[in-house]
Amino acid sequence: MLSPDKRAILAQAMHLFIASLRPYLVGKLSSIPNSTWLRQYRSALPEPQRSLFDAEAEKSETPEELIDFGHLKSISQQHRPLFREDAGPKAANFPVWFEEINDVRTLWAHHRPIMPDDADHAFRCMIRIAHLLHLSCFDTLVQLRRDLAVFVPTSMETPNRPNVETILDTLTTALEQHAEKISHKVIVIPDHFVIELHPEAFRALTPLFGRIRNEAHIRLDEAAIKLTKPTRITSRILGLIWRYETPIIEKNPTWQIEFEDAEDAVSQDYLSIEARFSVSKPNQRGTTTHLTRRFTVRLPDGVTSAKVFSRPDALPTTIRKNPSDFPLARLLHNGTAYEMRKTQITIGRFDEEEAITSNVDICLKTGPSVSRSHCQIRYQDGYFYIRNIGKYGTTLEGRPLPNSNTGDENWDLLPRNARLALGGEAVVVFEALL
Repeated sequence: MLSPDKRAILAQAMHLFIASLRPYLVGKLSSIPNSTWLRQYRSALPEPQRSLFDAEAEKSETPEELIDFGHLKSISQQHRPLFREDAGPKAANFPVWFEEINDVRTLWAHHRPIMPDDADHAFRCMIRIAHLLHLSCFDTLVQLRRDLAVFVPTSMETPNRPNVETILDTLTTALEQHAEKISHKVIVIPDHFVIELHPEAFRALTPLFGRIRNEAHIRLDEAAIKLTKPTRITSRILGLIWRYETPIIEKNPTWQIEFEDAEDAVSQDYLSIEARFSVSKPNQRGTTTHLTRRFTVRLPDGVTSAKVFSRPDALPTTIRKNPSDFPLARLLHNGTAYEMRKTQITIGRFDEEEAITSNVDICLKTGPSVSRSHCQIRYQDGYFYIRNIGKYGTTLEGRPLPNSNTGDENWDLLPRNARLALGGEAVVVFEALL
């Protein structure tokens, strides 16, 4: 576990990180039209965090100081398009990185033991985020990680730089480590691998990437077949009980292999491979990549370790299902679930006598206080928006929405999880699925 002086270094790094991130968030959230950063920030927080934040904000003269580690996962989920402006597709990783930093920060705040590898992982997450968002604390974080001296990065100028055979061997190891045995009949395996290399190794191996991919397809096919075969002992035991059935391998028809160079040399392991899934487990909702984020890390001494993070919100959008194949959001009312499959929908009351529903996408069986066309929800550029067009009003988490019969000026940002009340009568629970 970390010694007191190492804990002090970790605390200094976390303080610098959050101090640099606060003005960045305030600036980004302030750029959203027709709103304030404070309103956008609090709307992204779930209960009870939102209530606690509101109570503290009323007493604080500097509310930006209330931006805290525990909020960052929710902020990065709700406002992912803003982070994507600077971080690109890697903004999809921010929720899990923020949560992993907060896990270590919680251990530190409660004076609990912190393992060295956990502290180093938190440093790596902070360094990567600071690099992607161009935060001023980046250089200092890199130096503090050296001072922490949990792991000394291997120079890629040594003969230990990963070669083609090392990469191929680690790929098959990652496949074996992260395969999911659903039952004795089904095995789900990762079919999308992201190989991350030190920048110098990346440059040296770039001419060979095509050949590595071709050979990797052969090796991975062989490793997948091997997973379906029982061991000699297992085969003998099963042969005495029942006939052994070869399990089915579930994966995409083709392997997908990508190469990336690390954002900075200091935070990169010798060789890191992220294994991603494109086939979902049965009976689980969500995107097809919801299983986990899994890493296989190989160090110069040949030691290979697996890291698994079961957090679906960090999965890259590049391998999500097409929105046309998967609902954008789900709405619940009186035990009935409705799906939002269009980028804009209208919600209203179902009228059995007049049956005027041609312009309404979701018809609720309610009383007359809900209009036939009561409110609209829109999905645009990664955000959900809502506006009231009903006579008796719509509230979002208890806050009345302004009337908006024409134009787009009165669209309000809709949190990814929210409670709506239509006409003071119909309660609708909104849940974003993208």
